[in-house]
Amino acid sequence: MMMPSISSAFVFLSACTVFVAQALPVMDNSSKRSNIPRASEPHIRTGLLTNCQNSRHFALTFDDGPYEYTSALIDLLKKEKVKATFFINGNNYWSGSEINADLKKAYRAGSEIASHTFTHPSIPSLTDDQIKKEMYNNEQAIYKAIGKYPAVMRPPYGDVTDANVDLLNNLGYTVVKWSIDIKDWEEVNTVSQELAIVKDALKDSAKHNIILEHDVYKQTAKEFAPKLIKYVKSQGLTFVTMSECLGVDAYKSSGIEL
Repeated sequence: MMMPSISSAFVFLSACTVFVAQALPVMDNSSKRSNIPRASEPHIRTGLLTNCQNSRHFALTFDDGPYEYTSALIDLLKKEKVKATFFINGNNYWSGSEINADLKKAYRAGSEIASHTFTHPSIPSLTDDQIKKEMYNNEQAIYKAIGKYPAVMRPPYGDVTDANVDLLNNLGYTVVKWSIDIKDWEEVNTVSQELAIVKDALKDSAKHNIILEHDVYKQTAKEFAPKLIKYVKSQGLTFVTMSECLGVDAYKSSGIEL
């Protein structure tokens, strides 16, 4: 009987190697690292975040809207070629149709839509089930408007515990606050005073590059925003969305199941 040639034996052994490799399961060590999302989940970052990864990035964010000033604000952003992130409440000042129109407009203009809960509660005052319901309801409102489930959220008032953050991470959310607050919600500061807060903060842009604003205030949307954009551009900073700022996914493929 003839012995097989060396080349034939090599082919046979190679084929066996491929067969064995395909037959054996691939070990997934991610189960030992629960803070790392699975491939089917959105890419998020765990913990409570307050700054962009790149010190030359600047994230423009607006909470509590949309409202009657939001549409004109989106026009301004589009004109200035600036993208922002809108942290919205599904149950807010507007009716459903008005919310949908503004969210679609912002999304189509390149801005991102993120979650700020459905009814704007203080998250630490809620049970886990209540938090889950808040996030579920807001996901549904956002999905109805733009066909996307958000994967970034900001807690109302910035109130959140470590346990709350863990829960929100497990629900598929990156949790982010801010590092610049112009306090427009106090409705006390002038535009000049608000801009002074920004100028002082940007002396250390590595630690201060996510700004909190509210598009439900006329002064913020119509007077402050144009001046802010002009100043930030003059400092050579690049406007980014929240996903670009944090290096995460803006949206996830599926929503929360109750």
